[in-house]
Amino acid sequence: MMEYVKKLKLCIKWFQEMEESYLLERERLRTMLKSSEKRISETEVQMRYRTDELDLELAELSRTHTFLEEKLAKLESEKMMAFDSHRNEKEVRVALERTQASLAEALERTEQGLNRANQKIESLNASYRNSQDYNTGLQQYNSKLQRDSDSYKASLERLGQEKSVMIETLAMLQGKYGMLQDELSSFQDSKNDVLKETETLTSEVACMKARIAKSER
Repeated sequence: MMEYVKKLKLCIKWFQEMEESYLLERERLRTMLKSSEKRISETEVQMRYRTDELDLELAELSRTHTFLEEKLAKLESEKMMAFDSHRNEKEVRVALERTQASLAEALERTEQGLNRANQKIESLNASYRNSQDYNTGLQQYNSKLQRDSDSYKASLERLGQEKSVMIETLAMLQGKYGMLQDELSSFQDSKNDVLKETETLTSEVACMKARIAKSER
């Protein structure tokens, strides 16, 4: 009986420790999830800010590129007009060629800047997609944690019910144990009384036998 009571107490203690361990783990996972969501939110804000900056830079480069192309076309037109009019053909040709070369270099630099800006935007888009994929994975993990939490909660409720039943059983067994102890004490008292009566009867029988033997003489 006492061994069974000890086992019940150990089971109840184990259930309580498991419940505390689960609550600590759930709180740790919630903290980690909040931290990850905060980092993702901050990263998205930084990416949007950087994307806006690159969009402005790209728009400015596009305007510069358009302006240079228009200016180059204008110079080409002026060059053709200069050739047609034959006025200062050599000086005009040299000046226009220099200006054209300078504009071509500026146009090339602008195009390189546009390419770099496009590469940065593509890199940011890739980073944003990776961030979105990570966020999606984190949300799926959060859903799994929620399902696990519900499952653990149901298990804890079931264990709580079993614990209540065990506590009731333990109380009942303790009550029965007390009753058995009382019955054992009562039985021991009765046994002692019977032994005393037996001793008394044995003594009386011995006395009677002695009297009978004496009378027969």
